[in-house]
Amino acid sequence: MCEWKLAAAELLEVLLPPLRVHQLQAPRMHVDNTTLPLLEKGRKATRTARLWGYLGTGQREENGVWVDHPPAVVFEFAESRSGSHPLRYLQKYKGYLQADPYSGHAALYETGDTVEVGCWAHCRRRFFEIAKSQSKPRLAAQALQWITQFYAIESRIREHTPELKYAAVTIGRIVSLFV
Repeated sequence: MCEWKLAAAELLEVLLPPLRVHQLQAPRMHVDNTTLPLLEKGRKATRTARLWGYLGTGQREENGVWVDHPPAVVFEFAESRSGSHPLRYLQKYKGYLQADPYSGHAALYETGDTVEVGCWAHCRRRFFEIAKSQSKPRLAAQALQWITQFYAIESRIREHTPELKYAAVTIGRIVSLFV
């Protein structure tokens, strides 16, 4: 079975360069990593390796019309969580990068070509932990309610153009000042 996977990977390798070119032209990129066990020859125990995932997607304006960039995902194996992996992969990328607040991503934003975009799921997780530890609802609980409202707005505007999305979020902010 392993031989089949290796043979398939070798045959598909020719598709990787054009896939990366297409992906790196996306207006928005998502990056994350996950752990996986690595069993090396001669070792009895596994060690932790990483699988980095890169998703290129988004909308861009072409001749006054918003078009979807066909999504493309590339996974890369790495033996560590070092920030050098996404830095190498995304060194020529220009656009928005949605990633977790991992300090290894900081170098990606230094040139200004890549714009850091926060992730509500990661942000929400911290507020949830704080709210859970409190005996009565406080500011963290309020933050969770606000994030829930943002999620509701996002679900209603998901299929609209970026201008309408921006307007909806801006109007939502203004309205929240009076509620």
